[in-house]
Amino acid sequence: LEAAAGRIAVPDLANPGRVPGGRRVGPSRTDLQAIIFQPQEAAKNPINGFDWNHPHLALLRSTGTGLSLIKNYAFSLPSAFTMSRNDRYLWGDLNGDGTSDLVIYNKQDWSDVVMGIFYCSATGLAPTRQYGFNTGKLKTPDGGRWSLRQADRYLLADLDGNGRKELVVYNGKDWAKRYMAIFRMTGIDLAFVRVHESVAGGWKMAPNDFHYVGDFDHDGREDLAVINTADFDGPYMGVWNSSGAGNFVAHVQKAPFGFFPLQEGTSFHVGDYSLGYLYDDLVAIRGNHVWMLRCTGTSFTAETYYPGWIQNQRYHSLGHW
Repeated sequence: LEAAAGRIAVPDLANPGRVPGGRRVGPSRTDLQAIIFQPQEAAKNPINGFDWNHPHLALLRSTGTGLSLIKNYAFSLPSAFTMSRNDRYLWGDLNGDGTSDLVIYNKQDWSDVVMGIFYCSATGLAPTRQYGFNTGKLKTPDGGRWSLRQADRYLLADLDGNGRKELVVYNGKDWAKRYMAIFRMTGIDLAFVRVHESVAGGWKMAPNDFHYVGDFDHDGREDLAVINTADFDGPYMGVWNSSGAGNFVAHVQKAPFGFFPLQEGTSFHVGDYSLGYLYDDLVAIRGNHVWMLRCTGTSFTAETYYPGWIQNQRYHSLGHW
C-alpha cells in the first residue's frame, strides 16, 4: 500500500511460516513495517495529515488482534545512517535466522548512491555495513570494486533455496555492456557470488530488462521472470530458472502470448495465485485491464482476462469499488 507521503510493507519480522527453500508450510504471522514520510509542504498533501519534516520508520509486530510497537526510528537508523525522502527499502532474510532484514538504498538525495544493510531482531535493527561515499564498495574476487550507480536495479532473491536471500544488482545502462552481479551476506559484509556480462543463462541482457522474483518452477529456489518490451524485434518474456551459485537457465518467449498483449506500461505482480499448483504466477495490470498469467515452470500462459470487472468488483487504475 502506498500513499503520496507514506509506504506500508509487510515483511516477516518474527515468523515467516516457511522452511528453507521458500515453500509455505502453513499459516504465517506477518508483521507490519510502516515507513511514513511527511514532506515539509504538508498542506499540499491531503492524504497524510502528519506534520513531521523528516522520515520516520516504525517496526510493528502483529499480536493476532492488533499491532504492538517494536521500535520507532526518526531521522536516522543505527550507526548514524541518515534517512531521506527518496530512500527505498527491500526486506528479506539475509542471514537465515527466519526474520526479514533490511536493505535500504537511495539514488537521489546524496552526491553518490548509498546503501545500508541492517539485521532485524525482536528488539529492532542492528547495523552491518554501509556502502557509498567513503564507506566502501562491493568487493569482487579479483580485488576490484562494484560501484553503486544510478541505473542499478536491486532485488532480493533466495537463488540457492537455503532460506537466505542474495542481493541481485542489475545495470543495463551505465556501462558499455550489461551486467548482473549477485552478492550474499557473510557475517556483516556482502560477498561476491557471480557476475553475468551481456548474457545470463542464454538471455541477451538489454537496457530495458525488468526482473521479478518468484519460485516459478517450484524447486525451492527463487527464479527471475524477465520482461522486455523495448529493445528487441517485439515484446519478450523469459523465465530464468535458478540452478544455484548465481547461475540461471533462461527460457525465452516472444509475443504473441495468447490473448495477453504485452505492452509498455504494464505492471506485474508475483504470487502463488493457484493455491495448489505451487508455482508462482504473474498478474499483469494495465489501465482497467487485468490478466492472470499462469506459469508452467519455464513459460507463462494467459489463463484469465478481466476487462474492467473482476467477478462482481469493478476494477480501475486506482483500485476496486
